[in-house]
Amino acid sequence: MNKNSLLAKRGELLDEAEKLIDGATKALEGDQLKRFDAIKAEIGQIDAQVKQVDDVNALKAATATPVTPGIAAPAVLRGVEDVKPEKGHVFAAVVRSFACAKGNMDAALKIAKDAEDAHLQKALMASEPGAGGLLVQPEVADDFIDVLRPREVVTPMVDDVRPLDAGALSIRRGTSDAVAAFKGEGQPANVSQPGTGSVSLVARELSAIVPISNRLLQFTQRNSRANRADQMALNSLVRATALRKDLAFIRGDGTNNTPRGLRSFAEEAGQVFQANATVNVANIDGDQAKLLTALANGNVQMLRPGWTMAPRTRIFLGSLRDGNGNRVYPECYQKQADGRHYWGGYPILETTQIPINLGAGGNKSEIGLIDFAEVVHGDVEGVMIDMSSQATYFDGQAWQSAFQNSETLIKIDMAVDQQMKHIEGAAWLTDVAWGAGAG
Repeated sequence: MNKNSLLAKRGELLDEAEKLIDGATKALEGDQLKRFDAIKAEIGQIDAQVKQVDDVNALKAATATPVTPGIAAPAVLRGVEDVKPEKGHVFAAVVRSFACAKGNMDAALKIAKDAEDAHLQKALMASEPGAGGLLVQPEVADDFIDVLRPREVVTPMVDDVRPLDAGALSIRRGTSDAVAAFKGEGQPANVSQPGTGSVSLVARELSAIVPISNRLLQFTQRNSRANRADQMALNSLVRATALRKDLAFIRGDGTNNTPRGLRSFAEEAGQVFQANATVNVANIDGDQAKLLTALANGNVQMLRPGWTMAPRTRIFLGSLRDGNGNRVYPECYQKQADGRHYWGGYPILETTQIPINLGAGGNKSEIGLIDFAEVVHGDVEGVMIDMSSQATYFDGQAWQSAFQNSETLIKIDMAVDQQMKHIEGAAWLTDVAWGAGAG
């Protein structure tokens, strides 16, 4: 007995029963009543069969041998619906099945049913096709977005994420405090009002196109539990999406429909400083103090602070030694309990999205200090998927034909934005030549 087939049959019977009721002008009688009673009896039998399947699966799970790491799980365990797939793999399987089915939802569902993959079937049935695409609903889309975050450095630090389902959102914020003053006896009390303002989040579309070999899709359609294909699709989508999103959140200038980056807010706040051209410990401490002082003078509370820097910069700081051979910044060298490096007590968000080829000599980098409690992100729920085996695409060097290359293009669309509640929460250091051989 296949549980999914039983449930599908149960749904068909319920639809038939509803049509009988809706089409009747009075209480059912005659042949209609007989059919209604027969449907009730058949549904009762199906419910009993489903319970038996659940009981058998529960017994199998209870008596199964624990899986030894590195050894494939027994087939009986792989078929149990309650085994939760790894994050992102259901999303990848949705993408792959949709591509295998050439955009046909019924064919995609058949692929999932043939594989007896309950998680994939549920995800596909919850998705909404439209205009040739597929809108993956939040439950599965969030699973994919969660996989993105460890590969980003900005988004995992931001706790304040607002929904942008209406396309835009305005957030009220304070711009100045009320003023208190001492007064003499009999004199009126000072009256003042706190200043208020707003920041706006606008859904900015982020797209990524990933080509997948038609030969691979042909193979995976026959072998629907092709986890390697799912992993390949997932990795490609994650790389394409996460890197571009993170780059915008760090260095975007807000033009050409891109979000504003943290560096842009630091510029607006007048908190961009130049590093000392002479690289030594005293000057490095002084440059660090410039950023710390800027945020302190802006009354930033430093509830969730962090540094953004290139790996080269962090490695240089971790390698610095004093005259006695001791490391100057040992926390930049040795990871702490949370898996991060620190500098001055604040975590380092190490990313190659910070360039190391800036400045006149083409060897400079930058460092940012941000209180991420002041950062707010906007996010539209759901991810839109489109596919084509006929379109052309630009691979960064030349235009390619998916048809000529026997490929299927998978295009995903999501919408995000970034703002700061108070721009004083970001400061930036430029012309950082640490680790570039400068002396």
